[in-house]
Amino acid sequence: VYALSITVIIVFLSLVTVSIAHGEGRFLMFSPIIGLSGIITGILMASIAANAGTLVSLRAATVRQAQQTLGLALFVIFFSPSIIIQFVPKAYFESLEVYFNTFEIKLFIVSALAFFIFVDVVLFMWTLARFKRSRMLFH
Repeated sequence: VYALSITVIIVFLSLVTVSIAHGEGRFLMFSPIIGLSGIITGILMASIAANAGTLVSLRAATVRQAQQTLGLALFVIFFSPSIIIQFVPKAYFESLEVYFNTFEIKLFIVSALAFFIFVDVVLFMWTLARFKRSRMLFH
């Protein structure tokens, strides 16, 4: 619920920001499918993060170790692309722009959501397989 709330707030603030910057006095709004897919993606990403956090915490000896491990993994996942992009030739991005101008957005949305659902289900099943309640009880 917390992640969903943050997602909705970010979507609203992004609409306000874009409307102020480019709206010329109008409130700009994206299509309902884009808005809905953004919210669904937020929910799926929160679930993926929760499942990953549970997996990491099952292997960690302390809460601090779990937080450091998950923090390092997230750092690598989210900041590696910004470092790698610096070494990609500009011509590649120009060809990507041409490709995405002819791309069907609904197909991309469905494919991305299917991928996130797949990752979420795999992580959840892995978590269920690794979780042993008897190991969690204090004797």
